[in-house]
Amino acid sequence: FSTYGNDGKLRDLKPNGSKTPVTPYNYQDYVDLLTAFKTNQGKAQCAAIRAGLACVVPFQILTIFSWEELQDQVCGRVIIDVDLLMQNTRYPNSGVNANTKHIKMFWNMMKTRMTNKQRSQFLYFVWGRSRLPRSSKEFTQKFQIVNCGSADSNMSKVNQYLPIAHTCFFQLELPKYTSEEAMYKKVVWAITNCTTIDGDNTGTGRANARMA
Repeated sequence: FSTYGNDGKLRDLKPNGSKTPVTPYNYQDYVDLLTAFKTNQGKAQCAAIRAGLACVVPFQILTIFSWEELQDQVCGRVIIDVDLLMQNTRYPNSGVNANTKHIKMFWNMMKTRMTNKQRSQFLYFVWGRSRLPRSSKEFTQKFQIVNCGSADSNMSKVNQYLPIAHTCFFQLELPKYTSEEAMYKKVVWAITNCTTIDGDNTGTGRANARMA
């Protein structure tokens, strides 16, 4: 009558439990004790989280939320809403707007080519967080898509360049790729391999820059 706890240690479910074998005659007692143990072993930690939340939000209000709704309130939505991101995007450069060819290509890629996991990785790449705010009014800054000067000045090799992110400014330097396929490959490579914020001046960052 013993089991392993969350800490990886063997725990007796009753006195001398490790010396008490489970048999066809007592297995129900074992199931009941195991269920109670597994259900309550995180009780102290849950109580601490509950007390912490109560310091920020009136405790009575928490009861009106399901766990999914509370998660969204605290962490943002798990599903990345591309339309919401589009609504909160700005294009500071002259001649670039939502109808520019490579911008339309970008949004179509985000909607139709990327998985939700990749969208989350993209968001982390450009902003340092993996989820969007729940609504436009909660955006503390707008997403910016700007020209990628080094790539755009060498259009014959533009498909060799990687996008560049400035997480502090929620900004993406997006090369004017000639096809959605080329854009997808470079964006996915960047969001998969460039996961260190402010890593521009590291050995990896310098190596990535030299790939262009």
